[in-house]
Amino acid sequence: MDTFLIITYILILSITVCNANEDLPTNYIEYESQIVQQTRLLGECPQTSFWFPFGNVTDYIRVKRPFDDLTEFTICMHAVAPSERLSLLAYATLQYNYTITIYISLTSLSMDINNQQESIDASFTPGHEYHLCFASFITTTGRTYVFIDGELMHILHHEPQALVPGNGKMIIGQTAVMLATHGFSKCCSYQGKISNLMMWDVVLSVDDIYAMSQNPCVCPDGQIGVLDYNNIQLHGSVLAFVPPSC
Repeated sequence: MDTFLIITYILILSITVCNANEDLPTNYIEYESQIVQQTRLLGECPQTSFWFPFGNVTDYIRVKRPFDDLTEFTICMHAVAPSERLSLLAYATLQYNYTITIYISLTSLSMDINNQQESIDASFTPGHEYHLCFASFITTTGRTYVFIDGELMHILHHEPQALVPGNGKMIIGQTAVMLATHGFSKCCSYQGKISNLMMWDVVLSVDDIYAMSQNPCVCPDGQIGVLDYNNIQLHGSVLAFVPPSC
């Protein structure tokens, strides 16, 4: 009987260890191993916040300052989840209408890169604010790692690309399909709040992304895209307001 109990205990322990190994954050390890430039300095973060009250086709933000070609990138923001599938960000170039597009719904996140769309299942509460980060190794593995509130939750699998073209047009709150004619689709017009939307031309570390999700007053330096008030044009009913100072 004692021998049976000992063997049973060993089997239970072995199963527990195996399950623990299966729960190791292998995606985090894989992610960190690909980063060329490790943690950047966390400095004072530009505070910006915009309200899209009605979800009209005339409501959007145009980013004035273009950026160069990208071989990797990170896009982060605080965003309120809408009740239907809407566009958070659209970036179009001469080469691709959907160079970078990000959609959110209550049950999914979708992202276009160079006209390739990939989606993942997610669960959001309408009206609740989330910190979202999309970190893309687009020229190597083609993988984009999706962080929600500082946690690595999903991986989008795009085909690897030579680069993401620069010198395009970026719009916040609408889809990219109508950028050429300056018209937008009501079906994708964002309604809600977007704050501290920023972009980097590198993939940020897990530590940096987590720090931003916990404290909106800090973020890595070297942004190539920030919705500061000198770099944007507001259209329609979009309202800009200054969040509490840090």
